[in-house]
Amino acid sequence: MGYRAFSIASVGTGDGFVMLTNSDNGLKLAQPLTEKITSDKHPIFKSSILGTDVLLSLCNTVGLCL
Repeated sequence: MGYRAFSIASVGTGDGFVMLTNSDNGLKLAQPLTEKITSDKHPIFKSSILGTDVLLSLCNTVGLCL
């Protein structure tokens, strides 16, 4: 059992939110909540880093393995 956190904000509109979950799968909620709150599709959700283990991604892409 793990946790995930996500935050997003718009400097232009002042809209944003912070999401804290107590699940390794918590980021699955980030995209639908962002689209509901901002009424827009954000390009961050095209990033491969969301939905994966960040440390594993850093290790595989830039060789920073902890």
